[in-house]
Amino acid sequence: MKKAIVLCSESGFLAYLKGISKGSECFFVENIIDNKKGILREFIYEKEILLAVSWREIDAWISEFKANGIKRIRIVPVFVMQYGIDIFQDEVMYEKYTKSIILDQNVNLTYLETHVTDICNLKCRGCMHFSNLATEANEPDVVSFEKDMKRLSEMFHHIFIIRLLGGEPLLSKHLEEYIKIVRKYFPLSELRIVTNGLLIPKMSVQRSQVVRDNYVAMDVSPYPPTIDKIDDIMAFLDEYEIPYGTIADKLTSFRKSISLKSTNEVEKSMEICGSKHCHFLRNGYIAKCPLAFFIEEFNQRYDVNIPSTERFNIYEDLDASDLKKKLDGASELCKYCPDHAEFIEWKVTHNDAERSDWLVEKL
Repeated sequence: MKKAIVLCSESGFLAYLKGISKGSECFFVENIIDNKKGILREFIYEKEILLAVSWREIDAWISEFKANGIKRIRIVPVFVMQYGIDIFQDEVMYEKYTKSIILDQNVNLTYLETHVTDICNLKCRGCMHFSNLATEANEPDVVSFEKDMKRLSEMFHHIFIIRLLGGEPLLSKHLEEYIKIVRKYFPLSELRIVTNGLLIPKMSVQRSQVVRDNYVAMDVSPYPPTIDKIDDIMAFLDEYEIPYGTIADKLTSFRKSISLKSTNEVEKSMEICGSKHCHFLRNGYIAKCPLAFFIEEFNQRYDVNIPSTERFNIYEDLDASDLKKKLDGASELCKYCPDHAEFIEWKVTHNDAERSDWLVEKL
C-alpha cells in the first residue's frame, strides 16, 4: 500500500518516519507549502495521505488539502516520534497510532488548554493567568473533568493538541487522573504539560510512569530560576525518557496583556497576541482564551471593570462548527487587548503585584 508522508520543516519527524518505513511502500514529500502547486493533486487518489507535523502547522496544511480537493487524510501524532512508536510494524500498530480525518465532514479543534491548578510556585509578575494573585488551587473536580472531556469528544472529532497547565501543574494533587482522562477520550492528541520545571526533579516514580504510559511531553518554560536548574531538570527527564521542549530560549520579560481602553484595533491586537489560539476549558465552559475566565480576578483586585461574557457552555445545544468559528474569531475581550507590544522585566512577585504589571496605560 503506497502512502504519502507529508512533512513541513519537521526534520526530526521526517528522519524518524523514513527510518521506520523501510520495507513499506512510502513516498515522502518535504516542504510542500513551498512547492504546493500541483504536488498535492498527485495524491488525491492515493489510499492514504499521512500528515506528520506539529500542531502549529495544522491549519495551514488543512487549507492546502482542501484547496487541492483532498477530503481525507490520516494524522500521525508527534508522540509517535517522541516515544519511538513503529506505526509501520503492522496493520494493528498503524490503525492504533494514526487517525483518519475527513476534512469536509468532521469538525476538528486545533488547540485546547485547561488549568489543573491555579496556584504557582513562582508567581511571575504580569502572569497572564493571574496565578500570582491566586490563593486557592481550584483543581477541577475529577468527575466533572471527565464529563467535560467526554462532551468535547462528542462535539469534536479530533483535538490536535491539549495542554495541561496552571499555575504550576506539577502542584496538582490529581494530575495523574487528569492525564488518564484526557488520554481516554483523546488517545491520539498531542498531550503536553506546561511547567516551569522546578518540581520535575522531585516527581515521583508513579507520576513519571503515568506521564510515559500516556505519551505526555513536557513544555518547560525557561524562566531564570529554571535555567539555573536546567541540567538537573533535563537529567531527570532523560533518565525517565520523557520528551520535552522549551517555549523559548530564555524568558526574561512578559508582554503586557491588558488595556483599559476598548478602542484598540482588534486585528492588530490579534496579530501580536500570544494567546489567540489558546482555547480554554474550565468547569463546563470554553472560551477563546484564558483571560475570559481569569480577568475577574484582576477586576476584583484592582477595582476595574473589563467585561468578559463570551464563555460558551459546552452542554448547551451548540453546533460544533459554529462554536469553532466563534472561538477562532475575535471576542469582546479582544478590544481590551493591546494593539501594540509593551514588555516588563520578568521577576517573582511577593504579594506586591500592581495593576501596572498588566496594563499598557500609564497610571
